[in-house]
Amino acid sequence: MGISITNLFEKFEKKYQVDKYFRIFILIIFIIIFCFVYIQGPLFRSNQHTKFLHGLAKAGYGYLKYDWLANTIDPLPVFSFLVYITMKFLHQYMFYLYFVIIIGVYIFSIIKILSNIFDFNNSLYKNIIYFTVISLLHSTILFDTISYKLFHYRLIELFVEEGVAGQYLIGRSFQPCVFGVFLILSIYLFIKNKPFWAVFFLGIASTFHIAYLFSSGVLTLSYMIILYKEERKLLKPFLIGLISLMLILPVTFYYLTALKATTPELSKRAMDILVKIRIPHHSDPKIWLNTSAYIKAIIIGLALFIIRKKRLFLIILVPFILAILFTIIEFFIENDFIGFLAPWRVSVWLVPISTCIILGYLLSIILNKFSNMKKNLKTIILTTSIFILLVFFIAGVDLVIKNFNLYLNKDHGPMMNFVSKNKSKNDVYLIPDKLLDFRLNTGVPILVSYKTHPYKDVELIEWYKRLNDSKLFYNKKDLNKCEILERFKKDYHITHVLIINKEFDMQLECLKKIYKDNEYGIYKIR
Repeated sequence: MGISITNLFEKFEKKYQVDKYFRIFILIIFIIIFCFVYIQGPLFRSNQHTKFLHGLAKAGYGYLKYDWLANTIDPLPVFSFLVYITMKFLHQYMFYLYFVIIIGVYIFSIIKILSNIFDFNNSLYKNIIYFTVISLLHSTILFDTISYKLFHYRLIELFVEEGVAGQYLIGRSFQPCVFGVFLILSIYLFIKNKPFWAVFFLGIASTFHIAYLFSSGVLTLSYMIILYKEERKLLKPFLIGLISLMLILPVTFYYLTALKATTPELSKRAMDILVKIRIPHHSDPKIWLNTSAYIKAIIIGLALFIIRKKRLFLIILVPFILAILFTIIEFFIENDFIGFLAPWRVSVWLVPISTCIILGYLLSIILNKFSNMKKNLKTIILTTSIFILLVFFIAGVDLVIKNFNLYLNKDHGPMMNFVSKNKSKNDVYLIPDKLLDFRLNTGVPILVSYKTHPYKDVELIEWYKRLNDSKLFYNKKDLNKCEILERFKKDYHITHVLIINKEFDMQLECLKKIYKDNEYGIYKIR
């Protein structure tokens, strides 16, 4: 049996070295396995409640087109258009497929970068070993669920899933930030001497998410420096820079016109609200600069040492140095624009690349040391790797099926199910501002949500006013809440109020109870 398996692996190894289509087949298998090791969650969760709003509203999802926020200026027009097209003409399950494609681009790019550095591109044996280790590092069950139960910390965040400041690349669901994987694809294409394709994919990342404009800019700068250093000619670096600029001009022009300052005073006030109140955990180094951030900086530094003689070195070094420089500047001068720009967001792709480089380096040392190992031992290692992948793949499939069934049953809780079934187009709900899932799970307009905000200065100020009004009502102090609701009804057309029972015992003449369970109460304004 052992001999037959050994012969089978040798046959596959030879086929892998000469057959391009067999390599593509193996790549597809890798991607499918990885998608179930790194598990995506069900629809309409996490940041999707923010990023999907405009697209869903335009597609006629529930009554969201009457929601105030859905009628503000869209900060993600290209992504919202994709959401609109999908919901209007295709099916919402396509979002799952989009995420699979994105994950495929991610693992393909990572493996290809490693194969270029450590030269294992034509070895099926090495590819399987590297892929097994990288997959385990991204395992939701191993480094997320189990590590959290044991250590109360998601180790997957530390090494691959997150950069600094709580920002991440792929997360667990389809949203604009996942298009950052095209930055990693761009890096691979550049080190394979395809610079024009490389900047093309930088343009895709920035077009879908404006937050990647800085990453695209510094990567373009890195490419230009490398090309000039290698060829000592200005033409190609100039063309690369020009094409990159042209690719990001449309989205840049949109932001400069649609979100331009109404007045300098309003713009400054709105930026203060955004940077200091809404997202200080992303924008203020004094908040996010912690042990985790230092560990990630060390990881990037180790990777730079490993690749110091490779073409990839400057591609990692330039963004890393600029991120450190801007972090220091922001730490001492507290500039709102730098905080909003968040140059340290480059860490969302620097960290996973660097972690995988370190792992690849360690594996290459081990594999080279045992390069002359006996065939039977090689077979045992390969068989063990495949068995591990199979175990985590099956566990992942089981978890995905459970999540998918949960979404199909639409069990958002009795309260949200009640609202969804009994909604009308004139309904506008006042809800606790931290109840993030309500709007998309019910399809009902609301006054405000803390998580979801606009970006135009006057609209952001209005959002903050609504947020404070909402908090005023839910404040436990003895206020005349009926007067507050009368004003809300006049100013915001509020029709219903949602109460968390443990926080309030709501008995007001101006409210009529229409629903109550152990957690929530819903009241209609008389």
